[in-house]
Amino acid sequence: MGVLKNSTYRNIISAFGIVLILSACGAVFRGQSFDVPVSEAKKILMQTEVPYDVLGSPDLRSNVIEKSPTILVWKVTLDGSEFMQFTAEVTPNNPKSTRVVVSLNGPSGGKYAAMEKALNDNVTVKNLYLAAMEEEVAAALEKRDFDMMKLTPHIMAAAGANLGTITKRLDSIDQPSREETQREKRQAMADREMAEWNAGEDDEGFDQ
Repeated sequence: MGVLKNSTYRNIISAFGIVLILSACGAVFRGQSFDVPVSEAKKILMQTEVPYDVLGSPDLRSNVIEKSPTILVWKVTLDGSEFMQFTAEVTPNNPKSTRVVVSLNGPSGGKYAAMEKALNDNVTVKNLYLAAMEEEVAAALEKRDFDMMKLTPHIMAAAGANLGTITKRLDSIDQPSREETQREKRQAMADREMAEWNAGEDDEGFDQ
């Protein structure tokens, strides 16, 4: 049993390491095959939502369109403006099997045009969003519940990669308050010295 557990832990750690390396390089392999005819797969996916819980905002909305016989597009909006879009290329492997390849892009323009660059600059986060959408697709086509545990390596990779950025942001936010505290301390010291000097002057005047 102990050997089995150690082997399982090693496999998990190895898988996590591979995800970290591939995420850092921006090279995560995409594409899944399902034992579902392509026509049925498309019907199911047209009823499938994006992974709102992972995307992180309760205000996001989406709608899916069939852009071509092999392409489905989920346009995700925030406050009425396009925020990002997931694209699924849906093609038959054979009459009873379908391959689905998911991709993610920011909008080409508009209020959230900077999202494209943000996704490309934060590859681990982009890969997390992609993995979440892939799991959404898999859960729908395999007729099962969404499995958040499958995203754990991607969540850890994204958190680790962005920890330094978060820390820098916190430091930059905290810097003005530290400077303000130092100014207050210097002012308090100057006020105290002035009060002591005035008190000394008053004492000399009283003695005379």
